[in-house]
Amino acid sequence: MRLSGRPELTRADTDKNSTRLVPGETKIHLHDSSLPDFSKLVDDIAGSHDGNRNVAIYCVTEVELVFSLSACRFVEFPREYDSGGW
Repeated sequence: MRLSGRPELTRADTDKNSTRLVPGETKIHLHDSSLPDFSKLVDDIAGSHDGNRNVAIYCVTEVELVFSLSACRFVEFPREYDSGGW
């Protein structure tokens, strides 16, 4: 079973000797009225990937979707993003 949760969730938060409960996806829930700082979202995604965790971003509106996709693209292609290649 995978335990999804905050970006800081690690193997230490589960039973280290158990193969039944392991850290799962990083859950990020976006809200139009209080979007996180873009660099914080990018850091959370990159940190999760560095820890071999996927990211589940929950969004409802088009703004939230574009914001989350932009952050994912930045993590994947930071140089192209910085050069205005989008």
